[in-house]
Amino acid sequence: MWSFSDKILRRIGKISFLVFLLNISFYSIAQNGPFTQYLNNEFIINPAYAGSDDALSLTAVYRSQWSNIEGMPVSQTLSAHSLIKSQNSAMGIILNNDRIGIHKNFTALAAYSYRINFTGEKYLALGIQTGIKNIQSNYSSLLPYAQNPLDPKISSADFNLTRFEAGFGILYTSDRFNFSLSIPSYPVNGEVKTDSLTYYLDKTSVFLLSNYKITVSNNLNIYPGVLINYTKGLPVTYDANLQAEINEVLTFGVSYRHQSSINFLMQAVILPQLKIGYAFDYPTGKNSIFEKGSNELMINYIFNSKKSGIRNPR
Repeated sequence: MWSFSDKILRRIGKISFLVFLLNISFYSIAQNGPFTQYLNNEFIINPAYAGSDDALSLTAVYRSQWSNIEGMPVSQTLSAHSLIKSQNSAMGIILNNDRIGIHKNFTALAAYSYRINFTGEKYLALGIQTGIKNIQSNYSSLLPYAQNPLDPKISSADFNLTRFEAGFGILYTSDRFNFSLSIPSYPVNGEVKTDSLTYYLDKTSVFLLSNYKITVSNNLNIYPGVLINYTKGLPVTYDANLQAEINEVLTFGVSYRHQSSINFLMQAVILPQLKIGYAFDYPTGKNSIFEKGSNELMINYIFNSKKSGIRNPR
C-alpha cells in the first residue's frame, strides 16, 4: 500500500519541496460534495428539504474513496431534520467530518425551511442554513520528504482555521416531480494569506437537482434524475441517474458521474421506519488511475412517520 503523500512527492522529483508547498492548491473535500446516495438524503445538499419526510428523520453516511490508497478521502455525515409545530416550518442539523491526506475538515450547520402549500401534494419550500467549518492542514508531517526540513517556512506551514458559512436552497415538489436549486455552503473567505504563504480554500458550489417518478406497475416505480454541479472556476459536471423501486422495499440504482465514476447502489427497507443502503463507485475518466472504487454506507431512520405505508426513495 502506498501513501498519498509519497506518490505526490515522488512525482515532483527535482522540484524543490518548498516550491511545491508554496503553489499547492488547497482544495480539500468540501461538505457540499455530493454523496452517491444523495437522492435518498437530499437534505445534505439543500436545506429546503428539511421536513420532507414529515417526521423526524435521522441519517448517517460513511464514505471511503479509493480504499486501496492510504490517505485518500474519507467522509462521515450525520444529519437530522423534522417538521415543527406549524407543519409549514422545519429545522435540521448537519454534522460532517472529512479527511484527505494531511487535510481535515469539520462542519456543523443548522437549517430552517418554510413551505408554501399548493393543491394536492405540491409545495414550494425555501431553506437557509448557517454554521461553522474548521479546516486543518498538517503540512509539517511532510518534513521527512523535504530537501531542507529545517526551513522555517516549511515547519510553520501548518494551517488551522474556523470560519462562518451560510447556504440556501429552493425546492418545488409534487407526488411525481422534484426540482431544486441550492448553494449549500457559501464561505465568507475563499483564501487566507500569511506572511509567506497563501492558502486557497474550497469554492462555492451550485447544485441543480431534478427527478421524476414513473409508475410502471403496482410493484415497480422508476426514478430518472439529474444533478448538475457548478463550482466557480471549474467545469460544470453532472450526474445522470436511474433508480428502480420494487414493492416499496428494494431499490436498485445506477448513475454516471461526468468524467469521474459509474455508480451502483442498493437499498432495502428493513423495517417500515428503517432503511439501509450501500453504494459502490467505479472510477472512470480522470479517476481511472485508481485501482479500486469508493464504498458508501447509509442508514436512515424515521421516527413516528405520519406517511402511510413505506415511503418511497425519492
